[in-house]
Amino acid sequence: MKVGIAQLSGSKNAVQNEKGSEVFYELAITPAFRVIPSYQHIWNPLTAGVARSQRTADVFLLRFAVTW
Repeated sequence: MKVGIAQLSGSKNAVQNEKGSEVFYELAITPAFRVIPSYQHIWNPLTAGVARSQRTADVFLLRFAVTW
């Protein structure tokens, strides 16, 4: 797949494996309702490298969990 994407994008550089880190915190609003904000930093993101020639990507996420 990496070779195919490199050929489609016209990239002379080899596509590399993604690496990343995630930081998150789980906050219990009530015993049944939790909010989980998180941040991810990704090195060599495959889709961003093809679409915009970027070497890193930052992802912010806000998750809600409800227990019935």
